[in-house]
Amino acid sequence: MLFHFHLASEQEIELLVQKQIDAGLKAITDGEFRRIVWHHDFFSGFEGIESVENERTATFGGGNKPKPFTIEIRNKIKNHNHYMVEHFKFLKQAVDRYGDGTQVAKFAIPAPSVITYRSISEKEKEIYPNAVDMFHDLGVAYKEVVNALYEAGCRYIQFDDTTAFNDSTFIN
Repeated sequence: MLFHFHLASEQEIELLVQKQIDAGLKAITDGEFRRIVWHHDFFSGFEGIESVENERTATFGGGNKPKPFTIEIRNKIKNHNHYMVEHFKFLKQAVDRYGDGTQVAKFAIPAPSVITYRSISEKEKEIYPNAVDMFHDLGVAYKEVVNALYEAGCRYIQFDDTTAFNDSTFIN
């Protein structure tokens, strides 16, 4: 894991939690302020996936370029104590501390299919010559993270960008 910055301090996240509670919201988030790239940071929390710098040529409207990071699969994908479980625990403690018991800590993670938003390296083709095997390992890792979040008290997980696969070209 190359990039795991704490972009927002814990104090700033606590203030954000308080503002959401004061506004009457019931599902409280940390705003994903600890993340640099919303999905890369999550994926790089798995063993076998690393966040790397790269030159980005694409642009968004107005000429803005995306952050120069991507992820690469460099070994078999496994979960081993995903670091974002600790991020959730902090959020839950803040919601419990500042809320009145009617709020719930909501944690957002990318849908597994979001892993397709990247280039596939030659090394990855050696590790996973069959995409079905990669998605199997990713599914096992996701199941373990979701279970760990549940054990930490998470009852509201938001899966972002739930792209559906119904084209056999993704499986071959």
